Amino acid sequence: MNVELYKFTKRLNSTARPTPSTGTSFTCELKDETSFINPILKFRPDHLTSGLFSPSAYNYGYIAYWQRYYYITDWKYINGLWECYLTVDVMASFRSEIGATSAYILRANSDYNGNLIDTLYPAQTNPTIVTQALGQSIDLNNGCYIVGITNCANSQYRKGAVTYYALDETDLNDLLQFMFSGSIYNLSQIHDMEEGIYKAIQNPMQYVTSCVWVPVRADVISPHAKAALDFGYWQNVSGTSGRVLEGFVFGKTNYYQLPNHPQISRGSYLNYAPYSKYMLYYPPFGGIPIDSAYRSAGDYLCIHLSIDCISGISNLRLSMQATNQEEDRTRRKVIIERSGQAGIPIQLSHVQSDIISGITGIVSGLANAAAGNYLGAGSGIMGSAVSMTETKQTSLGYNGSFLATYDYPILVTEFYQIGNENRTEFGRPLCSNKTINTLSGYIQCGEADHAFSGTRAENEEINRNLRDGFFYE
Repeated sequence: MNVELYKFTKRLNSTARPTPSTGTSFTCELKDETSFINPILKFRPDHLTSGLFSPSAYNYGYIAYWQRYYYITDWKYINGLWECYLTVDVMASFRSEIGATSAYILRANSDYNGNLIDTLYPAQTNPTIVTQALGQSIDLNNGCYIVGITNCANSQYRKGAVTYYALDETDLNDLLQFMFSGSIYNLSQIHDMEEGIYKAIQNPMQYVTSCVWVPVRADVISPHAKAALDFGYWQNVSGTSGRVLEGFVFGKTNYYQLPNHPQISRGSYLNYAPYSKYMLYYPPFGGIPIDSAYRSAGDYLCIHLSIDCISGISNLRLSMQATNQEEDRTRRKVIIERSGQAGIPIQLSHVQSDIISGITGIVSGLANAAAGNYLGAGSGIMGSAVSMTETKQTSLGYNGSFLATYDYPILVTEFYQIGNENRTEFGRPLCSNKTINTLSGYIQCGEADHAFSGTRAENEEINRNLRDGFFYE
């Protein structure tokens, strides 16, 4: 019979076959009582090529008649003959049948599912911490005052008796100048009362119902141009200006791409817990953990901030989406919502005179004088004079804290890296049914019951290699 001998290097669990042109053909004989799986071949001197034969030149063989590839396990020289001991290489012999087999592939080198956690490699204990400063949805340095003013103007933007204006620092200063200077006295057109007395009894602050500082510029929060204010009885007050509020809720949306794990090329599962942890610090809402499970919706964190300009109460909604563009809100995966105080209430104080008590005191003093009670009259007039000059300070609202809006938002990510990979020898998780010849390199199958046309011993060895891992080459 004929045999092709080779000098061939391969893994024991590989389906690789030698190139036919690299082999040397020999004529040989089977030793008596030999085995098909582990045959012994005898080579007479006339079977060998001329010259000195060295068995070290060959370690592999192929017997076409049996359609089997063999490893050479030993050479023995007995009674002038070389005996060659072989054992079948089932992986090379049944390469075609193995390749045509459909199997549940646990791991593979040429294909993988990056969403599957690869537990083969342990995680390191020291995380890599990445801090990312985010752009502000609000402007801590250029806010404005939302002032509610009671007035008699017939305005479509008035809510009840109150119109709300967005004022910057200059606008607010102008308003205060109007309220506490001679301007309001002149506009009152009351000429039979001294200006000082008018100021003592007039309380302009009674027309201001609220004042809230919000961290948004006036020209951003209101689309209207500056115009003179309507204040109490007076309309289009000269020297004052502000932007009337048409809507009372300001909203802004920003998009930020979450950073990827440093080893993301080994699988997207590394962007999820426990390998990645995300924490958003967003004043005034505090620290907000971001559940990494929502990364399945996309890589972009959508931060939508809403501020009630009247009360300063704000709402923060976090969601994940696939792009950094406006998407259908029903498609967003909402992570969490939080409420906080982004607007700062500003305390309003004013001085108030007790005029009614003063008038009552004067009337009482005059009555005593008419009755001849001069002492009582003097006491009454004196008491009314004191009452006229007695003032009471009242306050509206309270001063809120700016501390909550002092800092800028940041995203802090902890990345836990895993051990170095040997993909060539161990592959990556696939967990899918595949035909083996659609893959290459390392493959590990989940089943151990595939059918092949070999002997029982050969089939068992093939299935053992498929289950333990092999190389389709």
